[in-house]
Amino acid sequence: MFCAFFTGVSSYLSFAQESETSNTELGVSWTPSLSPQAISEQLQEYEDLGFTTLELAHPVPLFVLDTLSSYSFNVFIRSDNKFLTVSSLSSNTDDQQNKFTEIIQLYSGYEFIKAIGLYSYSQSFNQEFISEFSSVLNTVDATTN
Repeated sequence: MFCAFFTGVSSYLSFAQESETSNTELGVSWTPSLSPQAISEQLQEYEDLGFTTLELAHPVPLFVLDTLSSYSFNVFIRSDNKFLTVSSLSSNTDDQQNKFTEIIQLYSGYEFIKAIGLYSYSQSFNQEFISEFSSVLNTVDATTN
């Protein structure tokens, strides 16, 4: 299965044929409006376009999560942790563990949330980073399960 994210949505996407997308899940990175009416309209448009997946940036307001519970979208949350390095992890291990645990626990009660991106734009391919992050993640995993 392939999941494609679009950073913006235009009505021209509505011409997608079912046969071309039958094995593809389409999603959009979405920044919700502050208006409940606008949110419902946007979600309905995304549903009509065939999107099944939404990516939202943390923190997601409670009223948005409540509205999403009425739809069948798979939701991915992207945390605001960016540019983590080996030294930032090792010097702030407890803070990072607490931050990750808090984010996971905040969204754990929502079945439609399928994944949480804990960081982005970081030293993901550095072996020392992987080792340090694994240690942090093991502690978070023990705390949240």
